[in-house]
Amino acid sequence: MQVADQAIRIEVGTITKAQREEPDAGKRFRLDAEFKVLAERMRGIDVANQQAVAEILASGWPTRATIGQTGMSDLFLIIQHADLDFQKLHIEGVRQAALRGDIRKSNVATLEDRLLVRQGRPQLYGTQIKGSSKLTPYPIDSAENLDKRRSEMGLEPMCAYLANFATMFGPVEYAPCTGK
Repeated sequence: MQVADQAIRIEVGTITKAQREEPDAGKRFRLDAEFKVLAERMRGIDVANQQAVAEILASGWPTRATIGQTGMSDLFLIIQHADLDFQKLHIEGVRQAALRGDIRKSNVATLEDRLLVRQGRPQLYGTQIKGSSKLTPYPIDSAENLDKRRSEMGLEPMCAYLANFATMFGPVEYAPCTGK
C-alpha cells in the first residue's frame, strides 16, 4: 500500500512541478491532461488503501510491537491520504499512538493541519502547502509562534522545511523565509 501511495504522489509531484515551470501554453495543456489522469489514479489508490486500513483497524489499533515501525508509519500515511471523514474518525487513534511512542508526534501535527485545512481553518504547524503556479503555505494560526509549535511536535523550523520541500516541488513563497 505504501509503495503505491508514494509512487503515484511522486508522479503527480513531477507533473505539478513541470506545470509551474513550463512557459509554453500547449505543453502546459498536455501536462494538465496528464495530471488529471494521474489524479484519478491516485484517488483510486487512496480509496483501495483506505478500505484495507479500515479492515485492519476494525479489530483495534495495532502497536509498533505488533506491526513494527514501518507498519505504523505506513498506517499513518494511508490515513493522512484518506478522505476527510476517515481522517476525523482516526485522528484520536493517531494521537494515542503518538502518546504511546508508536508513531512520531510530527505525524499528529501533519494530520491535524490537514484536517484543519480541509475544514477551511488555519493550520497550526505549517505542514500543508497549496498552489499550482505559485506554492505557498495554507494560512497559519498565530504564525509568530509557529517554530515553537513545530519544535514541540518534532518538526524542523519552517524555513528549513520549506527549503527541503522546494527540492522536490519547487520554491515556496513564505514571507518570513523568502522576504516576499
